[in-house]
Amino acid sequence: MLATLVASVLPAQVRDSLLRGYRWELHDLRQVPLALAFVLVSAYREELYFRAYFLNLLAEVATPPWLAVSTSALLFGLGHLYQGWLAAA
Repeated sequence: MLATLVASVLPAQVRDSLLRGYRWELHDLRQVPLALAFVLVSAYREELYFRAYFLNLLAEVATPPWLAVSTSALLFGLGHLYQGWLAAA
C-alpha cells in the first residue's frame, strides 16, 4: 500500500521507468565516477555477504566446507540470473 501511494506521486516518466526496470546508461563522461562507485560498492557488499557472512553462517551449523562453498556459489550465481545464464554461471 505504501509503495502504491509513493508511486502515485511520482512523475509519469519515473513510474514508467520503475515498471520497466532501470538500466544504467552512460550519457556523459561525468557519470563515470558515479558508475564506478556504484559498481565497487555493490560488488563489495555481494562479496562480503556471500564470502564472509553466509559462509560463516553455514560453518556455524556444521555444514561441510565443500557444501557451504557450493551453496554459496550457487546462490551467488542465481542472484545474477537477470543478466542471463552466462553471467549466472
